[in-house]
Amino acid sequence: MRARARFEATKRYRGRLVTAASTLTEVLRGGHDDAELHRILKDVEVVAIDRHIGRAAGELLGKTGMSSQRDALDALLAVVAMAQARPVIPLTSDPRGPGEADRGTGPAQA
Repeated sequence: MRARARFEATKRYRGRLVTAASTLTEVLRGGHDDAELHRILKDVEVVAIDRHIGRAAGELLGKTGMSSQRDALDALLAVVAMAQARPVIPLTSDPRGPGEADRGTGPAQA
């Protein structure tokens, strides 16, 4: 799993792994397959989505011209990641990363 390798690299550089609570919706299914994800998530800062983050993500979508549900989840994660002190690695379920909404933060895939 790439997330574990990213986590180890992030620790070496005294960084943090962070994700938006909305990302949990993408990766957790309530079954035994979630066990490895729970082991990884215990070391990940999960940021709650509030109205301020939601609004900023919506504005980001407007600026980038993106509009799909997938884009909305990416925008939430991008806003969360951009608000963090560096170095930080956003944890996403998308192997392409948080897409056009967030450039240059190097996501880890769950």
